[in-house]
Amino acid sequence: MKRSLNYVIRVSEYGNINRAAEELFITPSALSKFILTRERELGVDLFDRSGKKFALTYAGEKYVEWAKKIVYMLDCMENEMTNIAQEKAGVMHFGVQIMQSKILLSRIIPGFEKSHPDINLMVDHSYTLNGLLSNLEMGFTDFVITSHHQKKDELAYQKIGEIEMALIVPKGHSGVKKAKEREGFRYPWVDIRNFEKENFISLNKEQEPRRITETVFEMADITPHINLQVPTSELAVCSVVNGLGLTITYDFSAKFNEYAEQVELLSFGETAMKRDISIIYKQDFVPKSYEKAFFSHCKDFFS
Repeated sequence: MKRSLNYVIRVSEYGNINRAAEELFITPSALSKFILTRERELGVDLFDRSGKKFALTYAGEKYVEWAKKIVYMLDCMENEMTNIAQEKAGVMHFGVQIMQSKILLSRIIPGFEKSHPDINLMVDHSYTLNGLLSNLEMGFTDFVITSHHQKKDELAYQKIGEIEMALIVPKGHSGVKKAKEREGFRYPWVDIRNFEKENFISLNKEQEPRRITETVFEMADITPHINLQVPTSELAVCSVVNGLGLTITYDFSAKFNEYAEQVELLSFGETAMKRDISIIYKQDFVPKSYEKAFFSHCKDFFS
């Protein structure tokens, strides 16, 4: 189709059968025959053949106008098919927890999109790990990026980093003075019992940082007052900055946002509470080249 459309377009541009035929690598007689046949098929004259010059009729002008649009669309389609075949274009369906989505959207995806502008991203958000894994198992997403403690045998895990639970306090908090370096902990260590009289901000009950917080308090035999419950770690850190209390959550939630310079991170407990951050997918999932590139971007950041 594209070749036949280009026959008419080139004759219209040159106004001369011989010159158009030379560029199209066809004999003038064959090109002239094609034009006549096409005009009979359409029932209109595309060219006014007065003299030696081929000038477009009104019908010819409209035909060429549409022909150029169709050729352009065909070129776009062919380019896209080529990109897909070479894995330069496509769609990535993946899931991420709300607390990690801002980091992904602000720190990782912009760099990936610069190198892979033709990859469309379809992102599924969930507050919980179980919600993400459920969508993965049902086929709504191809992979998920999340922190986790345990592994499921039917899923594959590609570790890209590690995070640690931390006590988040406002910059200059008096409790920081008692902190000390301790082997095996990422941040200055404190005795969590020294903060029993503080107000605490927690996440929702179904989220792991909330469950860990309750376990920490139980093991330390303390019952601090939880005066505020919020849906994301970012909001918990924001609440700390605004003097509403302290919080226990993953360290990256405090390190990679606009509040990073306004809080301090402290370690606690007998051993550091760490979690892997992994890209999780089904065992039979085979990543495409652009998905492997995206995994590499994630690993570069989280490591």
